[in-house]
Amino acid sequence: MQDCYKIKLRSVGYRLVYEVVDQRLVVTVIAVGKRERLEVYEAAKKRLD
Repeated sequence: MQDCYKIKLRSVGYRLVYEVVDQRLVVTVIAVGKRERLEVYEAAKKRLD
C-alpha cells in the first residue's frame, strides 16, 4: 500500500485509508475502521488487490 495515506482519529481509534490519483484529481477512500488488530489495513489491502 505504498501509494496510500491515512488519517488518524486518535480519540476514537479510527483510521481512514485513502489513495490520491493525481492525473484525474480523484481521492478514493479505501477503508475506514478501527486500528485494532490492523483490521482497517487488512481491509484496505484486500480492496486494492
